[in-house]
Amino acid sequence: MWETITSSPLIDILDILIVAALLYRLIVFIKDTRVIQMFLGLVLLLVLGTVASWVKMI
Repeated sequence: MWETITSSPLIDILDILIVAALLYRLIVFIKDTRVIQMFLGLVLLLVLGTVASWVKMI
């Protein structure tokens, strides 16, 4: 019975709609805040930390 439910196209459509709604909310949240700047700063820190560890600075 579980295989019938999980293989249903209705479940697939529902899954796609949920993921699309979550992605939409995330994009709206990022657009209206400074999340992009904070994310880029975090990525820069991670990259610099990785490079520093490669060249044995830390």
